[in-house]
Amino acid sequence: MVRKIFYTLICVLFLAACASLPEEEYNQAKANRGTIEKHHLNTYFPDEYAKAEQNFAEGEKNYDKDNAKAKKEFDSANAIYQQIIHDAYPLYVDSEQTNVTSERDKAVGIKADVAVKDDFAKADEEYQQAIALSKEGKYEEALVHLDKAKTLFEGAYKVAKEKHDNAEQSIDSAQEHIKKVDKIITEMEGAEQ
Repeated sequence: MVRKIFYTLICVLFLAACASLPEEEYNQAKANRGTIEKHHLNTYFPDEYAKAEQNFAEGEKNYDKDNAKAKKEFDSANAIYQQIIHDAYPLYVDSEQTNVTSERDKAVGIKADVAVKDDFAKADEEYQQAIALSKEGKYEEALVHLDKAKTLFEGAYKVAKEKHDNAEQSIDSAQEHIKKVDKIITEMEGAEQ
């Protein structure tokens, strides 16, 4: 009878240990880490990220061995990861926005807003939408629009530059023809005298 109670107690403890796996905390930590790594947000707060990584490693080490400790470590890691995301995302989006603004200025400099007005307008629409989303704190969406805007501004610049270069080449060619005609006229006038 004692043996039966002992085995039952062990089974209950085993089931309780399995049932209390901190899966949700573990999955949340992996998702937070993924977001941070995808955008290199750890570079903004390296010390805090290192601490979170220690907590995460401890959580993994204790997972399915000491689940209470694992949960505590994952909770600590998640708190730090989420703070990094909260604080670094706006900085990252601002950095990306600066890069896109540079591409936009470059396109305006070559008159892409005139030469390829529709392409430039599409790029600028994505750019303005990204700025609005960033102000609303929708950073992931803002990054998608910034990426599209950058690609579109680069494309508008390339097409406008090609048109600009072709126009310059035509002007140079026309000037060469004018010089040749002027030379011929000068030679003809010199022959008449």
